[in-house]
Amino acid sequence: IKAGGTVTTQWLLRTLTEATADIAAKLGLAVGSQIAQLRRIRIANGQPVSFENNYIPAQYLPEPEKLTDSLYALWGSQGITFNHVQHKVKAISCNEEYANWLNTTVGAPLLQVKQTSTLQGGVIIEYSEIICRGDIYELEFNSP
Repeated sequence: IKAGGTVTTQWLLRTLTEATADIAAKLGLAVGSQIAQLRRIRIANGQPVSFENNYIPAQYLPEPEKLTDSLYALWGSQGITFNHVQHKVKAISCNEEYANWLNTTVGAPLLQVKQTSTLQGGVIIEYSEIICRGDIYELEFNSP
């Protein structure tokens, strides 16, 4: 967000649930393990910019309904830091569901980001699927 911009979150879901086979595999957990699931829309300067689904082993977010601000700020306050974050980015075309959530048109360009965050020792702390508006969102990657 450019200097002076504001970012807010519209929460759609903050709950504990059981990991499906697909999500369990992505988190390195057994099927049915307790996980926190977050679903939200990120809004920048009043405009929806991304639709996010986050999946977290419950031990790292045991009360997701109490999360009101930044997940990463919460973890930082607990001394939890990432060792590695992997991003897979793909250009996709907007479908009707995403057009409704992101206030854009069917067929508009979107970026699909699949993100896996790990702690020291390779423990997966988070898997996210993020849909970003291609006309607003800009990603920057830095390598050591």
